[in-house]
Amino acid sequence: MEGKKMVKFAIVGYGFMGNTHINSLKKNPNAKVVAVVESYLSKIKEATKGNIDNATVEEPLQGVEVFPTIEEM
Repeated sequence: MEGKKMVKFAIVGYGFMGNTHINSLKKNPNAKVVAVVESYLSKIKEATKGNIDNATVEEPLQGVEVFPTIEEM
C-alpha cells in the first residue's frame, strides 16, 4: 500500500458502535484511532465488555487517549 497516508480518527461517543468502529479501524493498516471522547467511563467499560465477560477496557483502547469532552481533546 505504498503511497497511502495514515488517517487518524477520533471516536466521539463510545457505545456499542464506538467499540465496533475501533475494532474495524484497527484492521486497516492506514487507519489509526488516536482518541475517544466519552463522558461516562462506565459506558466505555460496558461497551468493551460486550459478550465477553473477561474483556478489559485496555484491550481495544490500548494506545488511545480517552477524553471526557471534545473541548478537552
